[in-house]
Amino acid sequence: MSTKVNLVNERFKQLLKILNTTPSQFADTMGVPRATISHLLAGRNKPSLDFISKLHETYPHINVNWLLFGELPIFENTNANQRSETNQLLPSFPVSDYEKITGKRIDKIIIFYSDQTFELFHASLNDASSK
Repeated sequence: MSTKVNLVNERFKQLLKILNTTPSQFADTMGVPRATISHLLAGRNKPSLDFISKLHETYPHINVNWLLFGELPIFENTNANQRSETNQLLPSFPVSDYEKITGKRIDKIIIFYSDQTFELFHASLNDASSK
């Protein structure tokens, strides 16, 4: 198995962690057999064109170029107005202040919407002092 395939499998594992979902839940949401996900995670198979198409239909904000080639960002922002409105929901105090209060550093915030889409916000993008 080539290194490129192994990298795709590792990014796929990372995606499941980011989405906070199990392989079974992911398969059910995508409408693919659970064995498909199992084989991808184990490195036995590469993602097919059909799988990539279903992934894009189910999770349109996931950048498939990241999954396949490692090209950032992981998530695509297709609606600037939606992101602007969402930013208003984020904490109004600097992220660095949150770290002082809790002793924990915010790395990212993921907002899930009822239409099965989501947005990922990195702390460094929302707080100039954490760069």
